[in-house]
Amino acid sequence: SKIGSTVASVLSKKLGTKVQVGRIDLGFLNRIIIDDVRIRDQRGKMMLQSSRVSAKLDYLALAKGEITINSAQLFSLKARLYKTSAQAKPNFQFVLDSLASKDTTKQKTPLNLAIQSIIIRHGEISYDQLDKPHADKLTPWHVHVRELSSHIMLNKLTADSLNLNVKKLSLSESSGLHIKALQFKAVANRKHAELHGFYLELPHTALALGDITASYRFMDNKLEMPSLQYEGSIQQSVVTPADFAPLLPVLKTYTRPVVLAADFNSTSMGVRVKHLEMGVPQQGLPSTLHSATDIHLALDGS
Repeated sequence: SKIGSTVASVLSKKLGTKVQVGRIDLGFLNRIIIDDVRIRDQRGKMMLQSSRVSAKLDYLALAKGEITINSAQLFSLKARLYKTSAQAKPNFQFVLDSLASKDTTKQKTPLNLAIQSIIIRHGEISYDQLDKPHADKLTPWHVHVRELSSHIMLNKLTADSLNLNVKKLSLSESSGLHIKALQFKAVANRKHAELHGFYLELPHTALALGDITASYRFMDNKLEMPSLQYEGSIQQSVVTPADFAPLLPVLKTYTRPVVLAADFNSTSMGVRVKHLEMGVPQQGLPSTLHSATDIHLALDGS
């Protein structure tokens, strides 16, 4: 408890706001457990809280005077994020500003936030742009996620490359969007990108993609669209349009499942569909392309 209050005091001074830490325990081997974390924004409103944070430290780095967090688990996470207008800074900006280096010529801070694995259990995150009205669909100005559970591995993130593995993600959003499962692996740099193992499960949708690859060029930090080429496929999947009604409300009445599969590639000049097959199975029949259908479509072209 004494360590917790000391850490809270240091963080409060560093961030310029009120931080509370209940207690800190050293767990098995190199794990540290922090209970009852609460951080307020600069208006005094509760911004971030978690009943328990479990982190794994790198003791080799610690021996060199650096604090490296390899993995973290957050339980009962609650985050209240907002900004008053499009031009205003978000209420969490002060945290990013506080952690950012003010002078690159000075010695680097001993805190190295290399969090390669993060697990969230029963999280709740909201974001609002306060000058925008609420709508009856999902918008980027008002997002309220509940029952967020995830296991994400960020193997690499730099200005030029990304290596991300979303092993599991599930959530419910106040607009009615319910993601039962999402998983994929993404690798990208300034010339090439790959997406592997993409799978999305909604209440009545199971969408699986084959490997998708893309190549491109950047010039002056801008993507040269004529250089873009990609190819990929959709494995036999079931998509129910009504599941996407929170994004497009007109889909709410389309409750019949659609089965589809496709192979495609593209350049900046056009798209080549080597094979696309879609079907709406008759009522009571399995949702496969082999079932008798009320609507059936098969095509190829460019």
